[in-house]
Amino acid sequence: METERFNANIEVDLDEDVQTTEDFLDTLETEYERYAIECEAAMQKALLSINGLSAAFDRAGKNNPFDRIESRIKTFKSVRGKCRDRGYDFTSESIRENVKDVAGIRIITKYLDEIALVKDMIIQIPEINIVSVKDYVTNPKENGYKSVHLSCQVGVYDPFSGLRMRPLEIQIRTKTMNLWASLDHDINYKKRIYIPEMEEKFLHIAEILDELEKEAMALRDARSTISSD
Repeated sequence: METERFNANIEVDLDEDVQTTEDFLDTLETEYERYAIECEAAMQKALLSINGLSAAFDRAGKNNPFDRIESRIKTFKSVRGKCRDRGYDFTSESIRENVKDVAGIRIITKYLDEIALVKDMIIQIPEINIVSVKDYVTNPKENGYKSVHLSCQVGVYDPFSGLRMRPLEIQIRTKTMNLWASLDHDINYKKRIYIPEMEEKFLHIAEILDELEKEAMALRDARSTISSD
């Protein structure tokens, strides 16, 4: 059976029945794993620079805005689910074209105003090419979701294929935003059932946590003022 491969230049028209066959899925998963390895290499390259930023604050004895740095690679199953939910064709070409978060880094800050600080520093890293910035902190999603998403490209070199640009998504959010997002993912997203009342409750929680973020910054600033006197 002829199938489309990640590195192929010729597209093969596969009908829905063929695409769901075991042979097709096995071939696609094998090719995805190879692609994911390259994306992970790009992620590790970016992590080296980001961890370097965090270490610089520690060496200088300054307040470190990088409270926690996490990373992950999407599994084949997760990518398949995303293609289904977003209506993308489940082919290698479609995955490369549409799934820009195969590799992901999440940076957690303590305070709200540290998000912009971290974002500006990452934009200055030469190895990380910023493609787009989605600021869901300034403009939250309708359900109350808040985070800054940086869609990036990072170069990966090997002696056989040369330099390849691979996608990476970097999310920046506070501890509070991360807690909200984790609960929403567990209660709403994973169940795939839309309940208006639940959405309203999560929006209300987001509004409460927004006030908490502002109060926390005020307390931090007040403490700093007292300490400097």
